[in-house]
Amino acid sequence: MATFGNFPGVRVNVSGGGVTAVRVGAEEKLVLFGHANEDADEFPGFGEPTQVSSRRRARELFGDNSELTQGILDAFGNGANNAFTYAVAVDDDDSDEGVEQIDLWESAIDSAVHVVNEGETGIYTVLTEDEDVVSYLSGVVTDLRGDYKMVKGFGGAPPNDEDEQGIPLYDTTDYETPFDNDSLFVSAPVRQEEPDEELSVIGGAAGQFAGNAITQPVYEAGLRGYTGLYQRITRAEANDLRDANVIPIKQNGSIRIADNTSTSEEEDWERDFWRRRIVDRVILIAKGIGDATVGRINDERTRGIAEDQIATQLRGLVRDRLLEPNRGDEENWFVEVTQDPADPDKVNIDMGITPQGIVKRVDVDLVIDT
Repeated sequence: MATFGNFPGVRVNVSGGGVTAVRVGAEEKLVLFGHANEDADEFPGFGEPTQVSSRRRARELFGDNSELTQGILDAFGNGANNAFTYAVAVDDDDSDEGVEQIDLWESAIDSAVHVVNEGETGIYTVLTEDEDVVSYLSGVVTDLRGDYKMVKGFGGAPPNDEDEQGIPLYDTTDYETPFDNDSLFVSAPVRQEEPDEELSVIGGAAGQFAGNAITQPVYEAGLRGYTGLYQRITRAEANDLRDANVIPIKQNGSIRIADNTSTSEEEDWERDFWRRRIVDRVILIAKGIGDATVGRINDERTRGIAEDQIATQLRGLVRDRLLEPNRGDEENWFVEVTQDPADPDKVNIDMGITPQGIVKRVDVDLVIDT
């Protein structure tokens, strides 16, 4: 079985020029972005990523009743690990000439690009349904993942309707999400019932995603700490949202996250949150073991050792029922480590894996510069 640890990402231990241990992290770094009270006792400033270790600390940093404080408290109440929770205050003063709200959100999101390190996993969550903000987050997530900072984005789905009070609503009949990213996840509806309709349940949902066991999908997970939703959707409306690649949040007695699909339009494999976490960790396992070859001779023996070590980890994930096993002629996973034909200083790692419940193999290609 794989060796799991209470940290985000994958850690590869190297000694004497070789890999001695590989541990797979079961945690996610959670970064929340939202409006705060700048008069709070220990306000860190706008656009300053700050680790939040407790509920009391959240109030000291961002104020008793602010949107950001409530999002943090909700995340803690729904499973987020306070050892890996960060928050960034977004300035809501756009009175300066030429400054718009989206500029302030972009600045806040950009400030957090170094919170998740290479080889780690995380969830960047915006406490808003604003389309421009979520779209910008999507682009940042894609860029970070290119540096092996395996971040997933989360926020509210952009509403397409509102009531007479201006509260965002969703007409699900022909709803279409404007995003297409298998590392971006959006939910709807997210507004709490009166008198808290200015607040959302996004923080609590993010806590569920960040704190959920890696061996379990986030599906029909209950949200704690809320009395109700402003908009309650029917079973048919929830299905409409699923068809639009939106995660429905339903209230039928309790409030529940009714799916975990991404916004991706791809149909080759089910790109939901659970499987995204699995694939990300496999990528980091291969990257970490591949990096361990840096400085060593790029010969067949070294590449064979790397291939065997990656294969050992994949077998462990099979035993943990995260990946499908190979059965007879059915090849559900493989790994090949070869010298790059165009550059003898590079190693190519070609893999195929099949997360549990998927009928099509996911192919992964990495290049390691030795």
